[in-house]
Amino acid sequence: MLQHWLVREPSLCFGVPVYLCAAILFPLHLGWIDSSVLSFAGYLVVAAVVFSLADAVAQPALYRPWLSLIPQSFLSLLALGVPAILAFTLGSLAGPVDEALDEEACAIQGSAELDSVAAESDDTFDVTPDCAPAPAGES
Repeated sequence: MLQHWLVREPSLCFGVPVYLCAAILFPLHLGWIDSSVLSFAGYLVVAAVVFSLADAVAQPALYRPWLSLIPQSFLSLLALGVPAILAFTLGSLAGPVDEALDEEACAIQGSAELDSVAAESDDTFDVTPDCAPAPAGES
């Protein structure tokens, strides 16, 4: 039964993971990396417009006058906004905790955390703290 339903409604099946990523995962990551509120707002607007355009391409009969995309974009913004704001706030709260834990882990090893651009840029993929190497005489 479920397999037949997936064949009939693949847009819903593929749309749910895209919506969850756009409304929860990406805003959580933006908050975690301490992105500005202005860049987060820009992300929300772009995501709402892209969702509306995808809906217009998938169902062109509903969008005969292209001006009807404007209210649809506003509704998409509302549908994305509430969970995205919560996820962004949660990420903003958790990000500094992660940074403090990295500093503490490096202090236990007797070194300091590296705050260079290269060290910070790989934190998206590598969650281990980037500690400065210990001096040559110490082990």
